[in-house]
Amino acid sequence: MGAAGPRRKRSAAAAFRIAADLVDEGRIDLDEALRSVDGAQLQSLVHPQFAATDGADVLGHGLAASPGAAVGEVVFDALTATTWAATGRDVVLVRPETSADDVAGMIAAVAVVTARGGLTSHAAVVARGLGRTCVSGVVGLDVDVDGRSGAWPSGTQLRERDLVSVDGTTGTISQGRLTVRPSDVAAALRGEPDEAAPSWPSVAAVRRLLAHADRRRVLGVRANAETGPDARLARTYGADGIGLCRTEHILLGERRVLVENLVTDVDREATLDAIAAVTRSELALVLRAMDGVPVVVRLLDPPLHEFLPDLVELTAHVAVADALGHPDADAEARLEHVRHWHEANPMLGLRGVRLLTVIPELVEARSMGSARPSRTFVPTGSTPAPR
Repeated sequence: MGAAGPRRKRSAAAAFRIAADLVDEGRIDLDEALRSVDGAQLQSLVHPQFAATDGADVLGHGLAASPGAAVGEVVFDALTATTWAATGRDVVLVRPETSADDVAGMIAAVAVVTARGGLTSHAAVVARGLGRTCVSGVVGLDVDVDGRSGAWPSGTQLRERDLVSVDGTTGTISQGRLTVRPSDVAAALRGEPDEAAPSWPSVAAVRRLLAHADRRRVLGVRANAETGPDARLARTYGADGIGLCRTEHILLGERRVLVENLVTDVDREATLDAIAAVTRSELALVLRAMDGVPVVVRLLDPPLHEFLPDLVELTAHVAVADALGHPDADAEARLEHVRHWHEANPMLGLRGVRLLTVIPELVEARSMGSARPSRTFVPTGSTPAPR
């Protein structure tokens, strides 16, 4: 039956329900029913969605980078996002594009919107990993971070504190508040099914096809997870373990300063103890959630530029402070260190085993916790060139 054409015209929920109905009618078997749906449809069903979008005041469209639906106030920088979120406000982080400096803001935000970038951009990849709604590469959106505003060619303005609704499943951004409907499929997979819900036939169809997929599968699936909540969620959704626990992700967000302090010799012993304590605490949560199944832990592989201040921004700050006659000694010291560790290509530079060779105490801190022995660190004269 020419499924490709009709499948584009029906919702993901309808696709699963129709497949199950056709099995009950004897027109197809469960194997064919499985082939008539796909992972992208399933993914859209385990995230919140807007109850209705008819009549929505659409501001713009972009790439559906990470599914889900979220409503929040617009902010244009990570610091504002974390500050407002700490007071209980839902925020949408809007950026020209994101970088490692924005990760804390992305964690704090309910959704991320970028003017530039594709489906493999930093914003898209990190948002999917965090489970955040994300729309990237918004057509025509010009973001002025300093002016705390955005604009479309039509003249429509986007300002800080504006309330917007972001649909990461369709790539649509709307003005004002739309009603968000939690995922009934996700609730059922968590063991909280609501058989009285109007969506129950679709939810039951999803569970039925997933059960058949488990019977047919010949490969297991392991998750990427670095936190206890992520590990528990992966286990709930049927992961057979963790294929990659990236310990450097434990040090992102507010903890990234630990890596900066380490490579810039700021209270090295205290920093190593803090890294050991954080690692032990987080990994204990992950291992507890994954009790009985395999967990693969990667020791440490941070590209240093994700943990150090931006060289251009820091240079500009120091220059402006000097020009105004108010030199910033702390910033100047940080700039000297950042210049020392700066790399032309951080993705192939001092990371992984190279970084651990230069700072061997990191191995002990990550693998032995507070029991690590003390060792003298001798900084190199210059950053080793990538090979």
